[in-house]
Amino acid sequence: LNQENLHPIFHQLDVDNVESINSLATFIEAKYGGLDVLVNNAAIAFKKDAKESFPVQAELTLKTNYFSLKKVCDTLYPLLRPHARVVTLTSLAGHSHMITNVDLRKRFCDPNLTEEALRCSHVGVY
Repeated sequence: LNQENLHPIFHQLDVDNVESINSLATFIEAKYGGLDVLVNNAAIAFKKDAKESFPVQAELTLKTNYFSLKKVCDTLYPLLRPHARVVTLTSLAGHSHMITNVDLRKRFCDPNLTEEALRCSHVGVY
């Protein structure tokens, strides 16, 4: 990258740690004044032979892949410049066809689904 006159700067981020998220936001605002691109790629997954129970796996996966990423976005979105772009990377595990319950899949795929509805208990995510 240096040969192309690009000079990336590393800043550690633990998406599961609010202080780390806030530290990144403070750094970006102080050093650059805002963001042009935000890439969302929080993705943890357990191996098939993981020892943790399914409920533990589900809780930790949702904590990182949804709730922590949402906190990052809520914190960094105010720093997005008017022309900024947000890129979200997903795996096959995040595709709607993985939801086997047809009614639940319809709810999640509804283009009118709001954050408020997503937080409601009838959808199953708090």
